[in-house]
Amino acid sequence: MFYVKLMMNLFTVLPQPNITIGTLIINEPMCMLTNVIIAMVALVAYLQFNKLDNSNNYLHYWKLFFVTSPVAMLFAAFAHGFKWAFTPAEFKYVWLTMNVLGIVPTFFATQASLSFGLNNKIITPLVYTVFVVVAMLTIIYNNFTFVKIAATVGALIILYTHIVLYNTIKFAPAKLVIAGMLVAVGAIVVHSLKLSIHTWFNFKDLSHVLMAISCWVMFKGVNIYTSPNIIPQK
Repeated sequence: MFYVKLMMNLFTVLPQPNITIGTLIINEPMCMLTNVIIAMVALVAYLQFNKLDNSNNYLHYWKLFFVTSPVAMLFAAFAHGFKWAFTPAEFKYVWLTMNVLGIVPTFFATQASLSFGLNNKIITPLVYTVFVVVAMLTIIYNNFTFVKIAATVGALIILYTHIVLYNTIKFAPAKLVIAGMLVAVGAIVVHSLKLSIHTWFNFKDLSHVLMAISCWVMFKGVNIYTSPNIIPQK
């Protein structure tokens, strides 16, 4: 019966109860917490890379990824946790801001890959165009689906680039970056299929945990590039 109940839960969208601390109400508390966890992982990575200069494009864009991720995730935590504080008309703009901010880190991570392995006159403008179109659709329709589309496009570019780099020059960070991006794709799948485990750990929470793991694994991969034994190629 336990396994039957678990499988039923996996394909059930489970709303998350609010919690009250004194007079403070927190909507979707686990969703808020897991967003904060992603932000903290990304912030640790940024503080590590911030010690380095910006002369290397690959590291520069990854640093921008790791510094914009906490901003996007903390705002998402705020948006999910304090929906009660806004009228529906006001919350529309809070949600829109969250969606737009969510695209920015993906763009910088994609740009890191483009700057190293795929930067050419056809692919780069095409990727930029896709991001601009997705951003415009996000603004027009204010739908999180377009954030996931941007994340999917970015993941495919990053995966392809690092697979090519590993196969051609045995690029040291590639294995961990690829592993991290595969976990990120898993997070997109979990969120899209709404695979929930429990009321207090639904598809949003599970996808956020996967995103935090992905962020840490990619950080460890990019960090290899900072080793004095690795000669920067770009």
